[in-house]
Amino acid sequence: MTGDGPSNPDSPGPRVVLPQTGPSPVVVAIALCLAGGGVIWLAQAHLGAPKPAKTRAAPTTALPPNIAPLDIPPPPPPTPPVPPPPPEVRYIQGPPPPPVVQYVNQPTPPPMAAAPEPRLSEPVMTIDLPPASAPAEGAPPEDLPARAVVMRNRAMLVPQGALIPAAIETPVDSSVGGAVRAITTGDTRGFDGTRVLIPRGSHLIGEIRPNAQPNQSRVTILWTRLVRPDGVAIKLVAPGADLQGGAGVAGKVDNHLLARMGSAVLQSALTIGVAVASRGDNSAVILGLPAQTAGGIAQAGAAQGKNTPTVTVEAGTPIMVFVNRDMDFTGVLPRR
Repeated sequence: MTGDGPSNPDSPGPRVVLPQTGPSPVVVAIALCLAGGGVIWLAQAHLGAPKPAKTRAAPTTALPPNIAPLDIPPPPPPTPPVPPPPPEVRYIQGPPPPPVVQYVNQPTPPPMAAAPEPRLSEPVMTIDLPPASAPAEGAPPEDLPARAVVMRNRAMLVPQGALIPAAIETPVDSSVGGAVRAITTGDTRGFDGTRVLIPRGSHLIGEIRPNAQPNQSRVTILWTRLVRPDGVAIKLVAPGADLQGGAGVAGKVDNHLLARMGSAVLQSALTIGVAVASRGDNSAVILGLPAQTAGGIAQAGAAQGKNTPTVTVEAGTPIMVFVNRDMDFTGVLPRR
């Protein structure tokens, strides 16, 4: 039986399986699986790859151009200057010189012969007198009378000779010197008495002057400045005085008598002690005044006369200030 007719399954005989046309389904399935896996792998590889970050370009700084130093060749040596042509000299005849005038001095007359002075038979006695001092320029001569002057603005003027009551604020010691302060204890009015120019409570500043005389019992104080409570200050030249206006301020006087006589007394005691120690058992002691002791006492007395005592003035002592120069308060609002 051939393959041209239909086969009978029931018929006995050999069977021949003919090949089918087209790929096998198994092969097709495997190919599809491989293709799908490749597509998935490519997709994952594309999605998982890192994306390049967008970087911002940094601003560039413009650098100055690097210019290499140019090699400038040295300049050629200067050409020597061409000497100018010699100047043309022209001689021009100038005007004639002016005539010379000569001055002839007249001969001086001969000096007249001085008459011979009479000679004295005895030498002349010469007395050296000091030259008379010339009066100051603008000063009136002494023989002219003094001129009266009317004081202007007498309400604002503390005249010379006025007394300002005050009290010492700082203790005074004439042996030390230095500055001193006082305070006014009363009002001082102007010349006409209508205005108070120096009120109570004004401060006085001065200085202590050293004692010039050995036996002086007062201290000299010179007041140089006054300050009112309202801040007005004025310079003055006013010495300190007592309550009656006498010069100087009285105080306690220390003559240092014990310190001056101590050496003489000690020397006398030593002389007497030596005389007592050197006497015999039955000899009488005759005490005299040796020349050394007398000289020491005399020297101590002379030193007492030369040395100046110390005058102390306690704080709170009332005094007076003697105005030695006019004090003008013009332009300052006074206290009524």
